[in-house]
Amino acid sequence: MKKQMFRFAAMAVFLLLLAVFLTASAEEIGPDLILRGEIDSPLKLEVSEAVYARLAQFGDDRLESLNKLIRHLGISINMDGDVSETSILVDGDEVFSLTEAETETGIQTVYSFEPDHAYASSPESGSAGETDFTGFLNEQFFFMNRMLDDMYPLFGKLTATFPDFTKDAPENLSFKGYGKAVRRVSIRFADDYVKEHFPKALADLAVTDESRRFIEGLIFSGVQRVTLLYDENGNVLRVNYDGLVGQNEESIRKVSLVWRNLRTDGQKKDKVTLKTPAVKGYDRYNMTYVREYDVTDPARHTTTWNFELDMKAGDVKKKVTFTADLVNENDELTGKTVYTERENGLEKKTTLIPVIRKENSGQYAGTLEITKYSGKIIMSSVKASVRMGKGSSVNPKTAAAVHTEDSSEQVQETIETLLVQKLLTLPQSDLEFFSKDIPEDVWNAITESLK
Repeated sequence: MKKQMFRFAAMAVFLLLLAVFLTASAEEIGPDLILRGEIDSPLKLEVSEAVYARLAQFGDDRLESLNKLIRHLGISINMDGDVSETSILVDGDEVFSLTEAETETGIQTVYSFEPDHAYASSPESGSAGETDFTGFLNEQFFFMNRMLDDMYPLFGKLTATFPDFTKDAPENLSFKGYGKAVRRVSIRFADDYVKEHFPKALADLAVTDESRRFIEGLIFSGVQRVTLLYDENGNVLRVNYDGLVGQNEESIRKVSLVWRNLRTDGQKKDKVTLKTPAVKGYDRYNMTYVREYDVTDPARHTTTWNFELDMKAGDVKKKVTFTADLVNENDELTGKTVYTERENGLEKKTTLIPVIRKENSGQYAGTLEITKYSGKIIMSSVKASVRMGKGSSVNPKTAAAVHTEDSSEQVQETIETLLVQKLLTLPQSDLEFFSKDIPEDVWNAITESLK
């Protein structure tokens, strides 16, 4: 149950940040928090009053008793940059909390069960290996958005930085919704120059530390070609890139990128086609991505995404689709997002339906409905209240001990015991999920042993 709550919270963060973005004025479009998966100032998220309309493993009666129980549960997350503090609540009272902080070796979690006693898990690699929606957001979506934003100014610098490698010519091409190209610049980096100066020559043009590290980690092979189309205002309208590149000698890919883009006050549009078949073998990472933000109308802000991945690694083939069509009108965010994953003939889908309003206090509050499918079968459907507002600073906690594998099981047992003990203080009518079909004398003995 705890894992389900954290995943729900991650999706709530995603949509609540989107609500913040879509209610921003055109002048505030710069930070693009939801686009980059970053937070500039502390934020507090609360999730409560969850109700399941469907849970595949339970019938109607069992589901009703579960809803009576979980309506008392809540989760509060205070996010401050790379650090977050999460509290699990029962009727508003904290049962336990944990602090997560990003370190050089991964994410370290500190569990606090007593004011002066903390436990720490060994740092893990974060979301590595995740294949669900939250994993996609962490590993694919936010990273790709950051790279698009960071690479746009980098490509814009190439013409002036490498004049000896460029050929300039007039152009006359129109792209619906993006504009008209009036100038074409072709840039060719010869094999010898690439061997001697890449990746440093490109990394030196990076505008963020992350994009610099990403470029520095690449290996370029052979001739590299870039074609830039400019509009009449001197803005890059389309980028074409072709070359051999990889993260190591064994993973060299034949990369082909076609990228249309538009940047104006209040509008951001991208249409990306990326193909990366392996030079050796049949692995691939192919992507098509369309994203559009429009906040030029003060009364109606919109965003649409269509993110498609076609991946092959060894014998594993996977296709991922993420679509969104969302609108904020009269300070209310509505719409729908759909995440679909197909692997080895199986399909999993997650849909999110938000109804979130901006309140006079500056907070954002409403409901979020999450439905998960296996094929066409609904596995779960839950709706909960969500609220987000200004948070407070969070300091990483110093743990009293770093757990081994054995002691991590002890932590899990402690969490479960604390939670059950607190839940057992609820009215008997709301404990039917636990007590159903258990003889009264046995149930009484169990509750006494846990007090």
